[in-house]
Amino acid sequence: LQDRGYVELRARALRPLERGQLLSTMLVTHLGQFVEPAFTSRLEGELDAISAGELDSTSFLAQWCATPLEPRALPSDAPSLATPLLQVVHLRAGLCRGRRN
Repeated sequence: LQDRGYVELRARALRPLERGQLLSTMLVTHLGQFVEPAFTSRLEGELDAISAGELDSTSFLAQWCATPLEPRALPSDAPSLATPLLQVVHLRAGLCRGRRN
């Protein structure tokens, strides 16, 4: 995050730079479902269950892929900040290819 200019280390704490604040706003605006506390909490629990052998990873992925991802239009005026958003969308599309019903 530091190397990419999203945060800086100040007084032993990471502080967001303008680029990081803009990206955070874009994530909330365009892919809000991935940054909601309830989503991340549920995802952590499901990944822990997979690690513990309590949840089948194939079933989890099939269910995750069945959930629609509908990002809002990405801003054309900030292509370098839109790149991380597109990476999330493309990563998910790659994982889900051929898994949707």
